[in-house]
Amino acid sequence: MSVVRADLNIVDMIRPQEGFGPQNGLPVDFGCVLASRDPVAVDATCCRMVGLDVNTVSYFGAAHKRNLGNFHERNIEIRGKAIKEVLKPMWLPYLGGFGQWPEYEIYEESACSSCQGLIAYSLERLKAEGEYDRIPGSPLFLAEEKPP
Repeated sequence: MSVVRADLNIVDMIRPQEGFGPQNGLPVDFGCVLASRDPVAVDATCCRMVGLDVNTVSYFGAAHKRNLGNFHERNIEIRGKAIKEVLKPMWLPYLGGFGQWPEYEIYEESACSSCQGLIAYSLERLKAEGEYDRIPGSPLFLAEEKPP
């Protein structure tokens, strides 16, 4: 977004996924389509629609620092139904934090929710296949940031 910005950002919230998306999610009926010139504002609005506190999403802070958009609710104009009218809290298990998988060093600063969901799903899949404890202590990098 810092190199080429879209003129309009459209989000299909007709049937978004909850759970371990994007590969293994469960659809939830919302029946909404969102659009905005501000990609951060539209993403933050989607988070609020699914009951996700935007303060727990690390990439909003990174986007704000780079002036890529606004995620503060007071500065976002909603046309159509209010968030409280369409709110449906969704099951997003990987947002409980990566402390759920203490055997691995996970570096996820500024990583998007799709990347976070994919790594969480992959670790749970490794558990189900009996392979989780095979390489404990391995670092997993989900962003361009280098480890401390």
